[in-house]
Amino acid sequence: MIRITKITIASLVVLFALLLFIGLVFLRFNIREKETNTTPEIESSKTLPQITQTSPVKRTVIGVTTEEEVKKRYQIISSTSNNKGGIDHRINSIWKSRPNIIETTSGIVSFERALAPLNPNEPGFSKISTYLSSLGEPEERINGSLYYGPFASVYVYASKGVSFVGNPNTDEIYEFQYFNPISVDEYKKVYGQDIDPNPQQHRFDPNN
Repeated sequence: MIRITKITIASLVVLFALLLFIGLVFLRFNIREKETNTTPEIESSKTLPQITQTSPVKRTVIGVTTEEEVKKRYQIISSTSNNKGGIDHRINSIWKSRPNIIETTSGIVSFERALAPLNPNEPGFSKISTYLSSLGEPEERINGSLYYGPFASVYVYASKGVSFVGNPNTDEIYEFQYFNPISVDEYKKVYGQDIDPNPQQHRFDPNN
């Protein structure tokens, strides 16, 4: 029969306490690491549709992100009702004359306009060729923009819920638009206010 001494019991208590302490330290480290790696302004890529993972300028998940989340996360310049039965929330962008827009309908995000920087060194800089390579040819390419001018083109992937505006001569993308999948005709009717094949003038200024 093994005789358990007071020293043996004390050793076991000390060992148990040490293991408990190590476990707590490890747990705390894990929690802090997760908090550090969380980006509050952009949804986790796991929740984003595959189509948008290449765009770091996107802030929401269409049909998922709520109006309450938008108000908590971003500094909204103004909010106005639109003719589609939704609310347009304007957020500062890289250009003062054209803000980012997050539209909500019945409390859920239904559309987002996100402007992309033109500086290749800035996060979010995007090339038309990159998207044509990953998405294929657009369902329709429409030349001319009231805002960006006659040299801009709108690349519409309506059934995938994404379009972008850019300059095919420079390969630069100016802005992205995200929405629920629809037909090209519906896209033109609902979101095509900026489309103009022969704009007489435009307001685009890369420096403003």
